Amino acid sequence: MTEEIISRIIGECRKFATNEIRKTCLDADFSPDADWVFGIWKKSCQLDLPFLAIPENFCGGGCTPLDCAFILDLLAGECAGIASVYAHHFTACIPLLMAEDEHQNRFFTKLTDKNALPKIAAVIFPPESGDSSLQWIKKNGCVIINGTSRITGSIDLADGFILFLAETGDSEKTQCVWVDRSAKGVTTGEPLQLPGLKINAFGPVLFNDVTITNDNIIADGQTAEKMLKAARSVFYGFTAALAVGAARRAFEKAMDYAEERYQFGKQIIRHQEIQRMLGNMHMKLTAGSAAYRQAFEDQKSKLPFLATDAVPAKIFCTDAAMEIVMDAIQIHGGYGYMHEYGIEKIMRDVKILQLLGGTNSFLAVSHIADKI
Repeated sequence: MTEEIISRIIGECRKFATNEIRKTCLDADFSPDADWVFGIWKKSCQLDLPFLAIPENFCGGGCTPLDCAFILDLLAGECAGIASVYAHHFTACIPLLMAEDEHQNRFFTKLTDKNALPKIAAVIFPPESGDSSLQWIKKNGCVIINGTSRITGSIDLADGFILFLAETGDSEKTQCVWVDRSAKGVTTGEPLQLPGLKINAFGPVLFNDVTITNDNIIADGQTAEKMLKAARSVFYGFTAALAVGAARRAFEKAMDYAEERYQFGKQIIRHQEIQRMLGNMHMKLTAGSAAYRQAFEDQKSKLPFLATDAVPAKIFCTDAAMEIVMDAIQIHGGYGYMHEYGIEKIMRDVKILQLLGGTNSFLAVSHIADKI
């Protein structure tokens, strides 16, 4: 896809986000409503937004993960909660891109069916520690699952889940399966009352003797393990993009406020300390944008500092985003903590992004441990 086409898509998505999300996202955050989110999702189908990560031969947009990250960055600038629904959906498409033709035909066709309600997918990863409450056996070519999954997003909206079943230290037993939300024995737990990303319902998925037939077993063994690693890496990159987009909105709000607010007879943006804070915020945004973009780039050089790795990008971008938002609140003074200004919502959203896919402290330790 050419740069001109991507620029046009980004431009249309920016208009959509401004017109459809900006005006109502604060109210939706105050009182989350799954119907409102699904309404946004249906309207976005007019732009083919849910289909961007799907290949063109399946009536999708054929966008790369990096292209999708740009869109998520833009959407998060209006609401990281809404953007996280798309992030989970795009991530669920990654294993399918690596699947055999018959599975691509089955599931991509299901996701792009224009004659039905627009489908939403989500992905359920196994715990990084390997301790899972899910139990499963493979019997007569089917996988039978019992237990409770780890926390995932979009549980009130997803029509299906890409579920990874893994055992620590035994990649040969890894399974990648599709689970229909409507399948017998599948229920969703009570949504968690998270302080941030409230628009996206996070919670566990419960399995009671759920039978996954061979048609819905996408891959197993080493192939499934590769899908798991790819999907996890992309999800970390998407999370980094969400954080940068949310932080950029906080920076823009801080700039606008600093130009409007007067103190000691002049705009506060004329004060050197405010300029220093805004300069540092802009610097972190620039570095964060470069970090998540590099995480999606193919490695064309053997230089170690150009190695593609999404974990450091996720850690840096979410931590930098929190610092940017805290500075934006400080520039706003007491107004920064008022809901109608939108900064405190961004702070809560970014805090959850720091925890998404594993806490930053855990990921930093495990990332180094994997290299020892």
